[in-house]
Amino acid sequence: MVVGERGAGKTSLIKTLVNWRVREMTGSGKPANAAVVVVNLDVGEGGWTMPGTLSLVSMHALLPTTTPTSPLGTAISSGPPVPFPLASGPSAEWKPNPSIDAYAPPVNPLVFWHGHTSPNVNPALFEHLLKRVGKSLRRKLEMGGIEAWKAGCIVDTPGEWAEKRGMAVVSKAVRELEGAAMPSIMPCRELN
Repeated sequence: MVVGERGAGKTSLIKTLVNWRVREMTGSGKPANAAVVVVNLDVGEGGWTMPGTLSLVSMHALLPTTTPTSPLGTAISSGPPVPFPLASGPSAEWKPNPSIDAYAPPVNPLVFWHGHTSPNVNPALFEHLLKRVGKSLRRKLEMGGIEAWKAGCIVDTPGEWAEKRGMAVVSKAVRELEGAAMPSIMPCRELN
């Protein structure tokens, strides 16, 4: 579980950790038996779908680390995958990249609708959804057996939790995720 203030680089760290773990699991050239589970509790970001949601997904593919578009991949839908732009700037002509590596990895997340971009709006609903995410995470890890536990779980959290009064919510989240996540707090002014 990564906790830090807004703009501290929590999601960037999450993407880097996921990529390291995916590379480690697939380093011998054989497909991985399990995948790292990524939990997104940051309702302001939305992760794979849209802001206002909590979600979790098993990641088998590398995540793009340089684009704000689909920062954690794209949810499977009936539409085409979201390509990463090759050129930047208003005058650059966009051309689709022929390489499949240029697209965000398609994922099939389990998504819970909170409906607000802050966990502080309707905290009772957020806590209820947090319990549901915890149950789903435990079920996913139990179904995957020892390989799923070895693959690991990485949790992204909202920036509001880095405030002093947010530490109570962090401890609730750790309890709900029951040992699947240990907090890692990024340096921030509020906690020093």
